[in-house]
Amino acid sequence: MLLNFTVTGPSRYTASDGTAGTFTFDPASKAIRFTGFLANSMPEGFTTIYYEPHGTPTVSFRGPGGSEASFCERTR
Repeated sequence: MLLNFTVTGPSRYTASDGTAGTFTFDPASKAIRFTGFLANSMPEGFTTIYYEPHGTPTVSFRGPGGSEASFCERTR
């Protein structure tokens, strides 16, 4: 639940704790880089990837070995 966030504008988000942060997205690799709360929420070496399983926009937080440790899906 702590990894929940809301995109509030281009390259901007509000985290579950109410703080604002920014992000960049690389369309080629699907990698997302966060600043703020989400950048500090995962241990060093973790990466964040965007993908759409079954058409659902999802941000995947992955460990150094590439396995998904957590994810955040768009709610409808």
